[in-house]
Amino acid sequence: MWRLPTVLLLVHCLAVVHLLGFKFVNPWPLCPANDKRLLSLFNLLCNTTQTSTVTTRDACYGCFFRAGSLAAGPTQLAAISQCASLYLINTSYATCATNLAGIVTGSRPVIVSPTSGTTVDCYSGHCEFVQCIRRINGNMLINQCILQTLVNRDLNVEAQRVGFYVNTTSCILARARCDPYNPITGQLQQPLNVPAGTTGRTGSNSLQISPTGDIRIVSFPVKVAVGDAFCTSRTMLDQSTFGNSIC
Repeated sequence: MWRLPTVLLLVHCLAVVHLLGFKFVNPWPLCPANDKRLLSLFNLLCNTTQTSTVTTRDACYGCFFRAGSLAAGPTQLAAISQCASLYLINTSYATCATNLAGIVTGSRPVIVSPTSGTTVDCYSGHCEFVQCIRRINGNMLINQCILQTLVNRDLNVEAQRVGFYVNTTSCILARARCDPYNPITGQLQQPLNVPAGTTGRTGSNSLQISPTGDIRIVSFPVKVAVGDAFCTSRTMLDQSTFGNSIC
């Protein structure tokens, strides 16, 4: 049996919580389930940014690995922010580090997209940081493919412009599909020599641009056929390779 003073104290505490805007939240089931994906992204992040010495690269990955291995929540987010401030400030990912630091310190709110329903299962700021890293990775992939296909092209010539677009798009899709590590997510891709009867590397992908300008690589099985086969040259949606990105 609760005593009246105890009940009054509990009611008072709940009122203070309400007035200060605190919210009781559920555990974050999706973030722990994606720990391996988070660590893969951090691995790519350190390989991309810490190119001066192996020591700094390993230190970067060690910092993010320890932070990513913590339980999802404010402690993990603060640890990730410390690593980001230490290793990302003078890189292309500086905005991601600055935004995360603002979220952790409370100096800026979390921007939640109305369509990003799954982000509610991660601690505030977690998914925004991951999305920021992937956005930069996508932009870097576009830039690398442009530079690779722009060599010796005269863009005043129509055929050269068409070839430039085709090769750039092919480069983006082939690298996202065939490279050992996905250049946007950092995940290890399935090996090509998978046993017969098992699921191997995704056979096809397509390029989309979100309303906010982010690149999206949509993957689907290789056996998907063309919906409208009127005079099509091939009925299966097979794709070209590019450079060393072959699968």
